[in-house]
Amino acid sequence: MNLALPLTENYYSAYPVTVAGYTQSADERKIRKVFENLAEAWNNRDAKLFASYFTEDSDYVTFRGDHLQGRKNNEDIHADLFKTFPKNTSLSGEVRKIRFIDTNTAIVHCRGSVRSIWSAGTSKSKLNTNVLVKENGEWKITAFHNSVIKKPGILESIFSFFMK
Repeated sequence: MNLALPLTENYYSAYPVTVAGYTQSADERKIRKVFENLAEAWNNRDAKLFASYFTEDSDYVTFRGDHLQGRKNNEDIHADLFKTFPKNTSLSGEVRKIRFIDTNTAIVHCRGSVRSIWSAGTSKSKLNTNVLVKENGEWKITAFHNSVIKKPGILESIFSFFMK
């Protein structure tokens, strides 16, 4: 009798663990949790908690190109921001890639979407590149650079066609 189970991303019926979850390192799970917590803080409009996932001297570049320097500045800007348009949004994201530079430094690429609660179909997709460092056993974001994902316009499409 063969008891071997196929390796899939699906949950095994007897064990509530995915293959990916089982094979990830503890550091990978902690890093993924940072981004889950970041989205939860955004969705609760908790600027202090949101900023707590960043180092004291962090650099945060917004999708518009604004450069927020330091955790306190990050907190203050988001506290003000959460009183405006983002107060009616929800943030969701997905860690796409984690690359460890060494045991205390990782580069993390994430895809995120900010959705308006008024229009569930409206989403602003972003791609962000992050540098995380381990401080006292906890992973913190020390550099965050956000970019809007948009489809190329007609002129960009024509130009890229001729550049091939």
